[in-house]
Amino acid sequence: MAAKKEGKNKQEDAIDPLTVLKPLPNDPNLTWASYFAPDELKEELQHIAETMDPAFQKRLQAIHQHCRERPDAIYRGRPMLLLHGPPGTGKTHAMRMLASLCGLSAFTLDLKIMAESWEPRVLFNEVLGEISKLSRAIVFLDECEGIFRSRGPMMNYASVSVTAKVDVIDDFLAWVDGLETARGKKMPQVLLCLSTNMLDHLDQAIISRSTCLAIDLPALPERNAWWRAHAKHLAAPEQLQLAERTEGLSFRDLSQVAERVERAAARKEESLKHCTVSKYLDVASQILKRCPAAPGAAKSQAHEVEKLREQLRSEKEEKECLEKRLEALEEQMENFQFPEERYCFVETAPRYNGQVKGSIASRLKEASFPDIPKAVRSLVSQFPPVA
Repeated sequence: MAAKKEGKNKQEDAIDPLTVLKPLPNDPNLTWASYFAPDELKEELQHIAETMDPAFQKRLQAIHQHCRERPDAIYRGRPMLLLHGPPGTGKTHAMRMLASLCGLSAFTLDLKIMAESWEPRVLFNEVLGEISKLSRAIVFLDECEGIFRSRGPMMNYASVSVTAKVDVIDDFLAWVDGLETARGKKMPQVLLCLSTNMLDHLDQAIISRSTCLAIDLPALPERNAWWRAHAKHLAAPEQLQLAERTEGLSFRDLSQVAERVERAAARKEESLKHCTVSKYLDVASQILKRCPAAPGAAKSQAHEVEKLREQLRSEKEEKECLEKRLEALEEQMENFQFPEERYCFVETAPRYNGQVKGSIASRLKEASFPDIPKAVRSLVSQFPPVA
């Protein structure tokens, strides 16, 4: 028993909290122009960035003193932002934008390493201690539903694993609410930024303590701006066509479309000529087939159906035109009167007797429509008009 415990302690000691809390490199090229988000979302992020400004904190404290009888009576704990929406819509990018705007150091929590720990609760508390030491930082918890899943359904099960998960959530909430004494005296030093693709699975206590921002799939203006930046060689109408036909795709999906077209073009000579709008549309249609419920998939299918209908209409019109032309030719042939000079050889040709001449003339006069061209070619053309 002692040996097992010793082995367990060795494994626990091997996990350093700093391996869970990983720094993210800063990107100096991040600008609002490179962030293809709705203006409303950009404004919300800018407002959140203002809360990390010392001048804003001083003004806010002065307003509290002016408006409240007890300025510190209302307290919501450490500032926490919750980004939710479909995968690939730019939640991580939004966090990086915040870090860049505020001049903050960016960190991320590797929840996979913590899940593999023998005692995740102990390790998580150590990580929270390291976060408390940070100054002017933003900490990103991606796919936080893995650690902050709603406790309600878990209460129906009794196991060590379930108890540990509930304890982790309880400890985190206590840690967030335990910073009350620092509130109002100085600006918050750390901004917690959580993200999830499954908001319904998240514990309500986490949601209630967070400023929630929805980051949805890009709309037409955002997709058009994205294609202008990533398919700049195309004409503006073609870029707009791509934006309209890629409804339902995330920014990650759009990147896949562009990369697949560019890789396919690079395999061929004169590769720049192969990055056409039709190539982008073909790849986008393939990706949309993976998510048939997306609006863009329905539009893509409708476009294919419309193309088939247009082809059928064109073929039908061509058929009708040919039928009218055929009817006109039949009418001409039925009313056609052979010129008399074409038959003069019947009277004057000395090498034919009267019976042969009469037979030839009869064949020409009584020939039906299908036989006339053949008769004319075989008989009339052999005997030029006689003066």
